[in-house]
Amino acid sequence: SYEIRKTYLVKIQGSPEPSKLSRLERGIDLDGQKTAPAKIVLLARSSSKSLLRVEIHEGRKREVRRMFEAIGHGVLELKRIGFASLRLGRLKRGEWRFLTRKEIDSLKKQVELE
Repeated sequence: SYEIRKTYLVKIQGSPEPSKLSRLERGIDLDGQKTAPAKIVLLARSSSKSLLRVEIHEGRKREVRRMFEAIGHGVLELKRIGFASLRLGRLKRGEWRFLTRKEIDSLKKQVELE
């Protein structure tokens, strides 16, 4: 609802053509609604799978998975690595830490600006 930036590492089946990634960057139709433009960076590619960094500003249910399915590439792995100004860093699955006062203040400012 606040259009906060969310960043993901996405491993997909196959190797998408640049034109397909361009469609996602411009926004595509999902369930009768156009998605907001996505920022996509291809990190690695082989004939059987590709690794991308994807940044979106919406948070619709399973949006990243549905975006890639819409262009014919199923998602094999999906990991959120960033939310607003926060980054996952070295935290492993199941680990957590308290936010610093600076991080909390930054998040509050971002929500107020949106």
